[in-house]
Amino acid sequence: MYDRLERVGPFAGTTLADAACGPGWVALEAAARGARSIGFDLSPQQVEAARAVAAQRLAPDAADRCSFIVARAEATTLPDASLDWYV
Repeated sequence: MYDRLERVGPFAGTTLADAACGPGWVALEAAARGARSIGFDLSPQQVEAARAVAAQRLAPDAADRCSFIVARAEATTLPDASLDWYV
């Protein structure tokens, strides 16, 4: 799936939001491919799980580009027009 998405446009240097991120798989993969990624979910437990997986699986430079927050899709507090990808 990620290889197909990168044919549309590269992840590197972009910003991606992973809505209802769960354990953060999409945000993690995007960060590993060079994107700044922000995962959000209503569940504090899912966000904590995503943070734990990021700490385990991402190289330090990629981990710096990946964050997770507890938020609703319509209330993330992300600035308008700040995203290149929204999944």
